[in-house]
Amino acid sequence: MTTLIDLTLRGTLAVALVFALSLMLRRSSRSGALRLWWLVAALVFLCPLRTPHLGLWGGDTPTEMASTSALRYAPAESVASQASRVVQKAVPVLQIVWLAGFLVSCGLVVGRSAVFLSAWRRHRLCTDSRLLDLLEECKASLGITIPIGLIVDEKIPAPAVLGWLRPRLLLPAVFTREASEDSLRHVLRHELAHIRAADIAAGWLFALVRCLHWFNPAAYFLHREWIRSREEAADEAAVQADDRAGASRAYGETLLGMAAETSFAPNLAGIGESFRHLRRRIDRIMKTQHRKPRMLLTALVAVILGGIATLQPGHAESPKDQAVAAMESWLGGIDAGKYPESWQAASADFQKAVTETQWVEALKAVRAPLGELKERKLASALQQTEVPGPKGTIKGNFVIAQFESSFENLKFALETVTFVEEGGTWKASGYYIKPR
Repeated sequence: MTTLIDLTLRGTLAVALVFALSLMLRRSSRSGALRLWWLVAALVFLCPLRTPHLGLWGGDTPTEMASTSALRYAPAESVASQASRVVQKAVPVLQIVWLAGFLVSCGLVVGRSAVFLSAWRRHRLCTDSRLLDLLEECKASLGITIPIGLIVDEKIPAPAVLGWLRPRLLLPAVFTREASEDSLRHVLRHELAHIRAADIAAGWLFALVRCLHWFNPAAYFLHREWIRSREEAADEAAVQADDRAGASRAYGETLLGMAAETSFAPNLAGIGESFRHLRRRIDRIMKTQHRKPRMLLTALVAVILGGIATLQPGHAESPKDQAVAAMESWLGGIDAGKYPESWQAASADFQKAVTETQWVEALKAVRAPLGELKERKLASALQQTEVPGPKGTIKGNFVIAQFESSFENLKFALETVTFVEEGGTWKASGYYIKPR
């Protein structure tokens, strides 16, 4: 759950950044750049940085394994411990809810795709020489050399692309009969541009984002904006492939003509969508030839988005961070069997509460049988100015941390460590270890 939350926060930040850039640069940037930015934003949602380390075990109350007089005021029931317990109990419920939503989302995506593929995958390919010659002409203008089949049928509602490993173009039969050759070229180039840009494969990537982050509205917004930029980029590529004068105007007229046909009005993919977006597409088509590629800007934005996905946030080391680092070093000495040294490095109150001999004997009786440390992860850390003690509240600058650890002879353990700032140095003042 920790990784999922981290990914959704970073992905939402990337979506906000790309949306802001698209608003500022929409009139001057090419649609291909916007499509690339949305694609990188989707990758941010899928780039994990760390593995989850919240406890996922049962709710049995852990029993105390070690306790000396020096540990009596260690905050086993402190705010940090209570908060950690609440989170641990909530995690399994949240995981079940997330998994249910994930499975439902995957089922819907796979089901719809299966229905669409089964309807047309085994359909006979078109053998009309006129259409096939136009297809090859359009492929050459876009630099496409892979074999692409053409399916024409009365039941096809709108032009579309089927598959991406063995792509097929779907065309409505009524459109192929009534449309002019120029209109056919425009539509074929538009759909071929999707194939050249691998938009079908990218669509599966966005579907994965929506399934994994089904609870996040930003994932659906991301998909919608990518579809818009994808269609605009295909328009842009289709116009650029036509070197005739007035190509932009002719292409816009084709879009308007198809929108006027009720049979081609808003459909699943390809040309058909809302008239509002259609107006925006035509506006961008008319200005396509006036936009110049901004490769440096496009690459810079992609690098920034990649940084959001892969870089750990930098921050100045806080007192709490310093205390946790000191704890890890102190625990490392105990792991190495340096029991006397761990007592000598502890705080004055710790040493007054328990002698070195008592501490060493306690660790030999409790810690040594656990065997070699396999893994230790920080679960929580809390800085506070007082902790409960045997004779009342103890004031000071304390940091209470809990580590989820795994040992050779104990797979799941919870270590609660309390450090106090003493003379500008962080020193141990309490330690508990409990099985999970």
